[in-house]
Amino acid sequence: MCGQTVVKTKCKYGFADSYYLLFTIHGYDSQDLSTYAPFCVIIRDIIAQKGVFSMTDTSENKPSNYICTALLAHVDAGKTTLSEGILYTAGVIRKPGRVDNRDAFLDTNEMERERGITIFSKQAVFTLEDKTVTLLDTPGHVDFSAEMERTLQVLDYAVLVISGADGVQGHTATLWRLLERYQIPVFLFINKMDQEGTDKLALLKELARSLDEGCVSFDVPEDSFYEEIALCSEDAMEQYLETGRLEEETIAEMIAGRKVFPCYFGAALKNEGVQKLLEGIEKYAGACIGRQSSRGEENKEKSQY
Repeated sequence: MCGQTVVKTKCKYGFADSYYLLFTIHGYDSQDLSTYAPFCVIIRDIIAQKGVFSMTDTSENKPSNYICTALLAHVDAGKTTLSEGILYTAGVIRKPGRVDNRDAFLDTNEMERERGITIFSKQAVFTLEDKTVTLLDTPGHVDFSAEMERTLQVLDYAVLVISGADGVQGHTATLWRLLERYQIPVFLFINKMDQEGTDKLALLKELARSLDEGCVSFDVPEDSFYEEIALCSEDAMEQYLETGRLEEETIAEMIAGRKVFPCYFGAALKNEGVQKLLEGIEKYAGACIGRQSSRGEENKEKSQY
């Protein structure tokens, strides 16, 4: 099924106690999900050896400090650049690569480097405090959407990357419907905010109108931060009216339940906003672990994309 499998491992750089694993699968001969079986076994074996979870763990009893997430985006939104920023900030790589320089860490295929696009899904593992995160970088081009969709079935959370210069584009809306279909909690990173003409407030309104009213800015909480989140849930509003704030656990549960979608703004190429995104994932992700086996089953037949 697979023409070539490359496995690279490295651990403990001097400035960070982070592990990463990179698995690259080349030469798919089938569009069947079974093409993922060989490297799923490899990932599970190696992670088990590192002590992340035991071989008997399932999605129902997997510890909440192990998270699988993926970057998804319309092509040219800066998804791979964000993956470089994440891995650099997390201490996995010493220097972030660039798509235009053909040295992006996860663009290992020659065709990807020549064309400047992601064709095959890639994996890397890094740590955030007490959490271990598997990061999948998926294709953004619509021609390779089947490759992207195969990853959705294993995700705990997704990071949807949106170009601040372009806003919600056609494939962005398709991705959103797929995430709804699979009932995957979503963090949003609005990229390229350093470009002239980008407007944070206007983008937030567009996100609320085009995606969901639960899209709330998390990167710089203001006085209205808790109130905006509380508007997304009656229980949260009751807590807010009683205490004037919301517990961290409450916010995490709302994110896991797809009632709130945290939005972070930045410029991945300049590594701006990446740290705040990672802090948000470390702070709020983990509440939905154990729900993967059942979530989305009730809504799967109802959703269309």
